[in-house]
Amino acid sequence: MNNNKGNIHYGEACQIIGEIALSFAMNGVESNKTMIAERLRDELKFMKHQNSNSKQTMLLAIQLLEEAKENESIF
Repeated sequence: MNNNKGNIHYGEACQIIGEIALSFAMNGVESNKTMIAERLRDELKFMKHQNSNSKQTMLLAIQLLEEAKENESIF
């Protein structure tokens, strides 16, 4: 993946994470990284007809959340 495409996926992944976090908050649900990642996994299951770029972005979002959670446990 070239750097430009990687930056686009990163930006879109962050936007997706933010949208889900906002959705939880608007519904009065206090969320965390695990909850958001699970929601993304659920949505990914239903993305059979989406293009591979959308799936890659969702997978990157999940990866970012999991890495952030792992880094939390280090400190």
